[in-house]
Amino acid sequence: MSTALRAGARWWDAAALALVVAGVALHLRAAAGLREIAAHPVGGGSYVDANQAIAKGHNDMGHVGLALIVAGIIVGVISYLRTRRSSSAPTT
Repeated sequence: MSTALRAGARWWDAAALALVVAGVALHLRAAAGLREIAAHPVGGGSYVDANQAIAKGHNDMGHVGLALIVAGIIVGVISYLRTRRSSSAPTT
């Protein structure tokens, strides 16, 4: 028993997917940046402040990525609840 979804419901799903994918990509990029600064510090490790600033930037980027993932999950849940509510409404 399948019901046809409205275009608006598909946009909510697409937005949720886009947020999750963007968040995962950003988080992976941040992790790669942190690994890079750990393996090859700026100035051979003699520029501690610069290395810490770069690491903090990558750490913040990772947090933004996680926030996007959580936002995508929330949008997906909202989309599911909206679709479930509209499909369970009586059609008279």
